[in-house]
Amino acid sequence: MASSSHPRLTANWLFGQSYSGDERRTLVLLAGVLALASANAAAVGAVAPEVRTAFGVSNTAIGVLASAATAAAALATVPFGILVDRLNRTKLLAVSAFLIGLVTVLSSLAGSFAFLFVTRVALGAVTGVAGPGVASLLGDTFHESRRGRAYGTVLAGELVGAGVGFGVAGELAAVSWRASFAALAPPALVVAWFLWRLPEPERGRSVSSSGEEPREETIASWRQLSLPRTVSYVLSVPTFVIFILSGACSYFYFAGLRTFGVEFATQQYHVSQAVATAMFLFVGTGGLAGVLVAGRLGDRLEARYPAGRVLVAIFALFGAAAVFVPAILSSSYLVGLPLMMAGAFGLAAATPPLSAGRLQVIPPGLWGRAEGVQGVLRQVGDSLGPFTFGLASDRFSGRGQAGLQSSFLVMLFSLVCAGGVLVLALRTYPQDAQLARVAAGRPPGASWKRET
Repeated sequence: MASSSHPRLTANWLFGQSYSGDERRTLVLLAGVLALASANAAAVGAVAPEVRTAFGVSNTAIGVLASAATAAAALATVPFGILVDRLNRTKLLAVSAFLIGLVTVLSSLAGSFAFLFVTRVALGAVTGVAGPGVASLLGDTFHESRRGRAYGTVLAGELVGAGVGFGVAGELAAVSWRASFAALAPPALVVAWFLWRLPEPERGRSVSSSGEEPREETIASWRQLSLPRTVSYVLSVPTFVIFILSGACSYFYFAGLRTFGVEFATQQYHVSQAVATAMFLFVGTGGLAGVLVAGRLGDRLEARYPAGRVLVAIFALFGAAAVFVPAILSSSYLVGLPLMMAGAFGLAAATPPLSAGRLQVIPPGLWGRAEGVQGVLRQVGDSLGPFTFGLASDRFSGRGQAGLQSSFLVMLFSLVCAGGVLVLALRTYPQDAQLARVAAGRPPGASWKRET
């Protein structure tokens, strides 16, 4: 009897006892959207040695390949953010998932590095809808007091996707890197099918400063705000800008780790690629635990402290930077693997509370475009990460193992910056959250700028 209750206890811990069936379905599908984007991005790192050998390119070229795809995703988030605020979001995400599957197949057929480059850039652009779409749907589906927990579950999909990209693509790379890419297409079509059938939630299901849901015409007026005014508004929110800067720094490191992590492990710990791939699957479990724990912890702490989510993210980022140092310096996987898992825990743990916090400081009618703006700016770090890591590893003394080790150590400064800038948000976050509640109940009209 006791053992049969374990699956139910696990489901309640992941999804929460108060979630309805529709909410759980939404969580799973939104997690699937992020998983598709993450799996395809991680697959490049998993098959990097095979692609480099097949086309005779360097680490820098592999870094450019990964960076160009994330740059395309960043540029696409703004136009997709506009569509998210004005069209049916579930249908938009379904079309995106279908196109991901299609372009992934084209990547597997590449006959030259140039063709592969073009298909990966196209794939990156298609995934640009994920950030705005997921944020807007999650914000309208879950109350603000539960968004950190919900975001943690959805972001777990991103990490599972990265694990699939490393694991499946890495193992299949021993047979063919083309098979690694092609294997990621069928899941995209499955996600697209179920997203197409997912009902669109009512917009603006959050409370204003009066404690009432904003009227439909109020939400509509914010949704019709022009892009220049939207950009001006969101960049006038100090906390939002701080979150963007912090996210850019942390994603910079994550992108480099995602792209060159397997190769670093093979050289640093003297193991085969298959073993290194398996190691990074274990590292991914640390990140998975981080998003699930931090999302819930941020919600609970914020119920007692106005900037609780920010505090959780600060400790997570500083902790990650601290434990990554001995992990990178260690030459034994028995020491390095647990430390890498702890670093992944901290690196991932910062994301759910900050993602939920961004929704707190922006009126609901602007969520899609706001996420588009932050996606462009934050993914500057994401796109520069692989290129910078690859370039540094090629230029640092010794190249090879020594170059990658030096690159991973020096780039840890980005995590310190990510945590340091968040300290400023401890003061600005409570005020900006309250101003967003006030704005949610009022149409922008002529006085569309924030009231201070």
